Amino acid sequence: MASKENQNLQIVVIVLAILVFILAGVAFWLNGKKTTAMARADDANTKASEAGRSEREMQAQANNYKVWIGYQEADTYDTLQESFAGDMEKYGKYFEEENRSYRNILENIFEENRLLGQNEVTAKAQVKDLTARLLSLEKEKEAQIAKHIEDKDAAIAQKESLRNDFQQQREAMIEENRKIADQLEEQRTRIDELTAACADTEKTLNQEIEKLKRMLVVLKDNQAVPDPYAQPADGEIRLVDQRQGKVWINLGTLDQ
Repeated sequence: MASKENQNLQIVVIVLAILVFILAGVAFWLNGKKTTAMARADDANTKASEAGRSEREMQAQANNYKVWIGYQEADTYDTLQESFAGDMEKYGKYFEEENRSYRNILENIFEENRLLGQNEVTAKAQVKDLTARLLSLEKEKEAQIAKHIEDKDAAIAQKESLRNDFQQQREAMIEENRKIADQLEEQRTRIDELTAACADTEKTLNQEIEKLKRMLVVLKDNQAVPDPYAQPADGEIRLVDQRQGKVWINLGTLDQ
């Protein structure tokens, strides 16, 4: 009886030991599954955390991109797309389709502004040079104007001097002409007087000549007929003065 109970006890112990081993194995297996599940859960949590962090970083980057190109962080993709289409139509209208981007447009605008800046610098340098040349020309013009005014004043002074000299010479000439006119008038009066005297003398002489001619006619009429045998006259009667009773006879070459 006692041995049978011992056998039953041994069987129970063996069964219990087997159950313990089975339970231990099941517990170990469950613990492994739990560990694996926990590891997977931790990995999933880690991946989810990484994904969330990456998503947050990507969202932060997207928000930065929005801010960088001039939009608000709260703007949606549709808003950005609509605004981008409007900007490309406004600013990138003349760009190729593959070059329609904010960077290309900004680079193009920057290059144009750079060229404009260079042109502005060049234009300012040219303006500065032209201003300096203009100031030089203004100074030269002022000097020329001053020289012209000086020459003009000198010419006016010379003109006044020449006018005064001319006026003095003219007055002297007028005075000289007046004197000459007075002398001419005096000479004319003298000539008129001499002409009148000559006319009177000529008239008197003509009267004397006429008288002498008449006397010659009378003398010729009173002369006797020449004797052809008579001696020739010694001379020719040239003048008869009845007042003094004188006769002038031209004897020719023998009248010495």
